[in-house]
Amino acid sequence: MSKRPILVTGAHCSGSTWVGRMLSAGDEAVYINEPFNIHHNPGICGAKFKYWFTYICPENARYYEPFLRDTVHLQYNLKAKLVSSSSISAICQGITDALSLGRNRWKKKRPLLKDPIAVFSAEWLAVTFGMDVVITIRHPAAFAESLKSRNWVYPFSHFLEQSELMRDVLFPFETEIQEFVGKERNIIDQAALLWKIIYSRVDTYRQSHPEWIFVRHEDLSRNPIQGYQKLYQLLDLKFTRDVQNTIEAYSTKRTLIDKWQRQLTDDEIAGIKARVWDVSEKFYSEDEW
Repeated sequence: MSKRPILVTGAHCSGSTWVGRMLSAGDEAVYINEPFNIHHNPGICGAKFKYWFTYICPENARYYEPFLRDTVHLQYNLKAKLVSSSSISAICQGITDALSLGRNRWKKKRPLLKDPIAVFSAEWLAVTFGMDVVITIRHPAAFAESLKSRNWVYPFSHFLEQSELMRDVLFPFETEIQEFVGKERNIIDQAALLWKIIYSRVDTYRQSHPEWIFVRHEDLSRNPIQGYQKLYQLLDLKFTRDVQNTIEAYSTKRTLIDKWQRQLTDDEIAGIKARVWDVSEKFYSEDEW
């Protein structure tokens, strides 16, 4: 039985939360939510992340590795949580979380880090901590519709301010990123560029890491039981009847795969497709537009 940590990543709004929750529905993996989030629980991870989509590489790893090692080893930083707490309820929650994580560590559960914000650091995480990696993929128009419905904008300056990320990964997009920093764009345009940037990187992962697991949100939504049975098998997790019941319960609402076709205008869809096509064609066919 594998004891390797698991990383579930991909773009935000790509189904990573659903996948992470369902993979931890059994009694073998413990769900850890977004340690890379700049507003994360300091008890879960003591590292301070200044940027969305922080990129960790050998040059800056010393600032993050000790804290993330504690996270992967299910070591709760109660002191950091207490220092950051401003209420009795927050303190009590921290103590509860610490005890819960301690029990899971004692039971030798596999840590499952669900973190789309770690997508550019997935390679470093996998190598450093010996992680199994699952990457979720979602149709670019569905991703854009999801961001639009939530009114989620992105500060593209967070990319430019990370010199190692621009040098190693995002250099092909530097001009476009600078344009988006110089002049604010609408959410649809932002979503299209963000999707293209993220899944361009994911495409390189598919080539360099065939051992990783790549799953499309739409495929999993259409046949969740069969899809999760395969994921459980690949990750060496036990697919029990209780797990299946949980997946069935949480999958009944995931029927709006094509919601974007009703919520976005024809012009919006055409604009998204034009911006992302050179990357999206590697994941989605013409018929899926």
